Amino acid sequence: MNKSSDQNRRTVPSAVKDAFRIHATPFPWKKAIGSGVASGFPVFVGALSGHTDFGLTASIGGFVFLYAGGESYTKRILKLLLVSMGIAASFGLGTLLAGTFWSMAAVLGLIGAAAMFIFGALGIQGPAPMFFVLAFLVSSGLPADPSEAPFRAGLTFAGGLFATGIALIGWINNRHGPENTVLNRTYRQLASCLSDVGTPDFHNAQHQTVLMLRTARQTVLGKGNRWRKSPHDERFIRLLEKADDLFISIIHFSAETPNADKAQIAKALRQTADMLGQSRVSDAFPIQEDEAEPARKLYEEINEVLSIASGQNDDPSDAEPSRLPSSYYFLRNAFDWESPVLIRALKYGIVLFAAALFANAFGFHRSYWIPLSAAAVMLGTTVVFTLQRAIQRSAGTVI
Repeated sequence: MNKSSDQNRRTVPSAVKDAFRIHATPFPWKKAIGSGVASGFPVFVGALSGHTDFGLTASIGGFVFLYAGGESYTKRILKLLLVSMGIAASFGLGTLLAGTFWSMAAVLGLIGAAAMFIFGALGIQGPAPMFFVLAFLVSSGLPADPSEAPFRAGLTFAGGLFATGIALIGWINNRHGPENTVLNRTYRQLASCLSDVGTPDFHNAQHQTVLMLRTARQTVLGKGNRWRKSPHDERFIRLLEKADDLFISIIHFSAETPNADKAQIAKALRQTADMLGQSRVSDAFPIQEDEAEPARKLYEEINEVLSIASGQNDDPSDAEPSRLPSSYYFLRNAFDWESPVLIRALKYGIVLFAAALFANAFGFHRSYWIPLSAAAVMLGTTVVFTLQRAIQRSAGTVI
């Protein structure tokens, strides 16, 4: 009992220290610059035109840029347009309900719960309901004028469209950049995993490869995509499937011939990764007659990847068209009382409702900061992470 208590006492201070620790991770400078332009440019235009207030309203739509992930540009434009409409609608509702008590708290809870549920059910990466909640609360703090709701919502939507345009700039130079990038990283991770066969690092390499395959699947496939796929889409899906096959072949290789020479195969995998997305792909790698079966299988898989990447076997009759469930399928399955997605969404909505009632009942100055802080803290995925977000949010708000 005493030992357990000592461990608990040590865990809490450690979590507090971690909340203020700066982690040495690569700085996402592209996202930082894009976010600054998406939110700052509308304010700059508004100031030049003598309507800084209009620019500030439009800048709320600039937060749409933060919802851009590693998905394909086709999926990205659809996602960001829907997010733009959602944030604009939230801003309009906040304007309509400004000054009310129960209705404002109830609608805030509904917005937070609905956004949390949809993002969770569809597996969409990003800030989830955070900026829907922010848009609603910021608009409710403006001078009450319900007649301004359509105009303010329109300005916010215009800011969202501008942010969407910023997020799609890369499409001009490389229309399939996200897919090519994630598949390149996936095949390089497969090569790294193969290189670690027979070493103490192999277990961790397997784990990293599984995570990379999941990221690639999220980028290439996503969830709920049933629209007609182009030849490029089908090719990316087949390359993703071959990555899964290669990973299985590497596992077999590690079990049957863990001490075999693997440097040349890993080199071939890295060369294959570098060639993905290029118009010209090298010829198939030669397979020696005396090659062991596990190594032969790996070379055969690599040569199939090269064949797919070059478009040599794009005959539609040879490939079964991919069939993915619709978005409705995932939403329907998540709408169940045993679903963790639904439970988390309900908790999120209830906390926002209670925080808004508390803030309005006591008449705090700029009371919207209270439910907004609650919205940020509730996005924590674990107890420790939630505690750290609470500490960071509290300290930042006070400062």
